[in-house]
Amino acid sequence: EQGLIKVIPAEYMRHAHHWLILHGRYVCKARKPDCPVCVIADICKSKEKTTDLPAPLIELAPLDETEDRAIGVS
Repeated sequence: EQGLIKVIPAEYMRHAHHWLILHGRYVCKARKPDCPVCVIADICKSKEKTTDLPAPLIELAPLDETEDRAIGVS
């Protein structure tokens, strides 16, 4: 958790838990993790991981809080 807190910008912190749930659903799957596309492989503690190199990051645009309210996210 502390490793993630260090790398997640404060403006994205309130969305981070949703991203981790989705990460587990689509990348770090229990039966077959997709480590080559994992962006947190360098801080992963899983015994099953296949790489220590994280996938390249994609630059995110700053969050627009008005968009969140428009779609009902609080």
